[in-house]
Amino acid sequence: RKRVFENGLSNITVCDVSDRGVGDGPMETERSDEDNVFHFVYSHDVLHDMANPMSLIHDVKKRLSDDGCWIIVDVECSHSMAENIQMPQGALNFGFSCLLCLACASSEENGECLR
Repeated sequence: RKRVFENGLSNITVCDVSDRGVGDGPMETERSDEDNVFHFVYSHDVLHDMANPMSLIHDVKKRLSDDGCWIIVDVECSHSMAENIQMPQGALNFGFSCLLCLACASSEENGECLR
């Protein structure tokens, strides 16, 4: 947020869900729902860490403009453990997945724990 502000980028909103949710829209003003939409949403390495990823999916769909774009980027991995172990970063990814991602995704009762 600091860099966005320092560079005067008024067309970028960084959503910190501890302050306000994506479902609240990008503007903190009392504008109509049709005006309070995102035209571009970028999420990187987020969905699989969430206890309830469907809530983010719902909120983005609710606030994405009709011609908007949502880019979802996640870590490179395979569905096969054998293939993942062969990747140079395989051990690191596995460690993060077990100790951080799974812990976050299961941190709430009924957490979905996407893997």
